[in-house]
Amino acid sequence: MPAKRRRPSRKHIPSKKAIPKGIPSERKNTHPKDIPVKRPAPKRKGTGRLRGVFSRRFILFGLLSIAALAFFIRCLHLFDPGHYYIISADSYLFHWMADRVMDGQSIPTNIQPSGLAYPLAYIATTIGHVFSMSDQDALTFVSKYLPPFIGVLTAVLIYLGLSRMYDRRTGLCCAVAWAVLPHAYFIQAAGYLDRDGINVSLILIGALAFFFSRRWRLNIKGWDLGWVFGVVVVLILSLIHI
Repeated sequence: MPAKRRRPSRKHIPSKKAIPKGIPSERKNTHPKDIPVKRPAPKRKGTGRLRGVFSRRFILFGLLSIAALAFFIRCLHLFDPGHYYIISADSYLFHWMADRVMDGQSIPTNIQPSGLAYPLAYIATTIGHVFSMSDQDALTFVSKYLPPFIGVLTAVLIYLGLSRMYDRRTGLCCAVAWAVLPHAYFIQAAGYLDRDGINVSLILIGALAFFFSRRWRLNIKGWDLGWVFGVVVVLILSLIHI
């Protein structure tokens, strides 16, 4: 018969009590609290808030400076006493149309387009009633300062749109470029009563409305009709302008 195998004696199996106290057991799990964690250096209180306040103030100061620069450049020719404030041939016609509208007369149907005649007439009538100005003085005031105001509004719209698309620095740089661009300050200069300047603003508003309405896009049978929102905004503004 084969010899029986002897079982190992329990004396040779190390027990838990036999493990030295200085050596940790393999089965023992370390708690996460016992692991040293490197903590970042404490920040100074109020540093982030001060940076945020200064950045907002810098952006506001920069935007106001750009608006003032755009308005000033578009009014430079008004400082010359020998220069008449109207700067284009068509603007004389649109000024005459606005004068007729203020007198309650109609514009001849064979003369198109009307430029800024209707906005000039309505705004000049309102200013004349509020500040007790004559029709001619009110129309002259609006003819001088409405186009530069449109230029300032366009620069602000450019900053608001591009700062959302990219960042604030890009928005400020593009607003400065529009403020000093020669063609831009000509079509929005004081006394330029054609509708080129306001058309730029309308196109810009429509483009921004189309860009920021991406979440509101409407898909019908595979056709993306999100651009309709921007077109509707431009049409509404065009009807108000006319």
